[in-house]
Amino acid sequence: MSLVQFSGTFRDESPTRQKEADALLKWKASLDNQSRSFLSSWDGNGPCNCTGIICGNSTRVSQLNLSSSGLQGTLHSFRFSSFP
Repeated sequence: MSLVQFSGTFRDESPTRQKEADALLKWKASLDNQSRSFLSSWDGNGPCNCTGIICGNSTRVSQLNLSSSGLQGTLHSFRFSSFP
């Protein structure tokens, strides 16, 4: 996996931001068991403390860096359209 840059959040009042969180968590669910365990911090309780997620401010995701994670899977089920 390489660096992906986008805007988004895990948990917020905004329906758009919730769609972003749902997209990340749905993609995580499509990965194999070992990869999902690497992303165990992706639990929907806030992105800034999650593995591989970099926040530009306290609530907005600005980058996703999973380049050294060894994840196994594809981006076929990742809904890029959920991000502005």
